[in-house]
Amino acid sequence: MKRLWKNTFVSILLMFITIGCKSCGEKPEPEPQKPKQVLLMYLVTDNNGLQEEGIDKFKIIKGLKVPSKDYRLLVFYDSQFLTDTGQLIEILPEGGTNIIHEFGDTNSFDKASFRNVLEFVRSNCPAESYGLMLFSHGSGWLPAYAPGTATSGKSLRTVIADNRKELELSDFAGALYSMHFQYIVFEECNMAGVEIAYALRHNTDYILASAAQMLSPGFKDLYQSLVDNLFQSTPHYEAFARSYAAHQDKIRPYYTFSVIKTAPLDDLAKAVQEANRKGLKEVDVKQIQQFDGDTDQPLYFFDFLDYYRQATNETFYPKIEQALKRCVMLELHSPQHYVNPEKRKFDTRAHCGLTTYILQGNDMDKEYKSQPWYQAIQ
Repeated sequence: MKRLWKNTFVSILLMFITIGCKSCGEKPEPEPQKPKQVLLMYLVTDNNGLQEEGIDKFKIIKGLKVPSKDYRLLVFYDSQFLTDTGQLIEILPEGGTNIIHEFGDTNSFDKASFRNVLEFVRSNCPAESYGLMLFSHGSGWLPAYAPGTATSGKSLRTVIADNRKELELSDFAGALYSMHFQYIVFEECNMAGVEIAYALRHNTDYILASAAQMLSPGFKDLYQSLVDNLFQSTPHYEAFARSYAAHQDKIRPYYTFSVIKTAPLDDLAKAVQEANRKGLKEVDVKQIQQFDGDTDQPLYFFDFLDYYRQATNETFYPKIEQALKRCVMLELHSPQHYVNPEKRKFDTRAHCGLTTYILQGNDMDKEYKSQPWYQAIQ
C-alpha cells in the first residue's frame, strides 16, 4: 500500500514538473503591432448646402487605396441622405469597407459628440500616431452667430457646423484634449488663422489650411494624393500642398494654402508681444490685404505680415517676420482669390500663410479678446 501511494505521488509530481517546464519554455505571445498611423477623416455633410458634395466625397473616399496594414483610414460620416446614424467606417487595405461603430442620431459638431468619436478612436484604434482631416464649413476663430456667418443669416459662411449648429474654436480645442495629432488638415474656409494655430498648438504638430475661402470641390479629386502623401513615416505635407495648388491652377485658379508648424508659435507670440508693448501704429484696415471680400461687410481675416508691416517699425517687423517664417513651412497662393456670396475675384497681393484679426471697435472685439492668441500677445 505504501509502495502504491509512493508511486502515485511520484507520478503526480513528475506530471506537474513536466507541465511547469513546458510552460516555462513557452514564449508569451507578442502584442499585436500598432499601425504606424491612423487617419480620421471627419466629414460633416448634414448641414448648410454640403449634402450633395459630401455624398460625392464619401463615395470617392470609400474607393481609396490604403498602402498597407501599417496604416488605417477611418471615416466618420454623418448625413441623413445616406445613413440614419453617424457611422465610423474603415477603408480596408484589401479593398472594401467595414462599419466599426454607429453613434446614433448625432450632431457631428456638438462638443460631446465630437469628443465621443475621438475617444472611441483613441480607445479602440491604437496607433503610433494620428492624423485628422475635417470637411465642413469654416470661419476660423469666429464665434457662433457672428455677423457674416451662416447662422446669422447674412452669408453662406459659418463656424464649423452641422445642421446649423456650430462648434466654436474653444470647444473644438477642448474636444481634442485627450489626443495629440501629428497633423490636422482643414478642408474648410478661412482656417489658416494665427488664432486657430495658436489655440491648437498643443493638440497638433502641423496644420494644413486655407487663409481664404476654399472653393468646391476642395480635395475631392485629390484624396488619393492626400492618403499617399500623409501615410508616410514622415508625412509629405508640402508635396500634398503643391498637388492641391497645381490641381487648382488647372480647374479653378483661386486658392491659398499653408503648411503651418505649431511648435514655434510661442516665439511668434513673444515677437508680437514685444511690438505691442512698445505701441503699434494706427492703420487703415482697408489698406491691408484681407480675405473677406466686400469691405462693406465685417472684416475678420487679414494677412498677418501685411498688417504688422504697416503697424510696426524696422526694429520689430524683422523679428516678427523671421518668427513667422519658422511657423509657416510653405505658403501657396494664386494671383486672385474668390469670395462667396459676392461671387467676385479679389487680388491676392500679400499672403504670408497666416491671417489675423484686427481690433476695429465692433462687436467682435470683445470676443476676440477672449482668444488665447490675443491674451498671449498682450
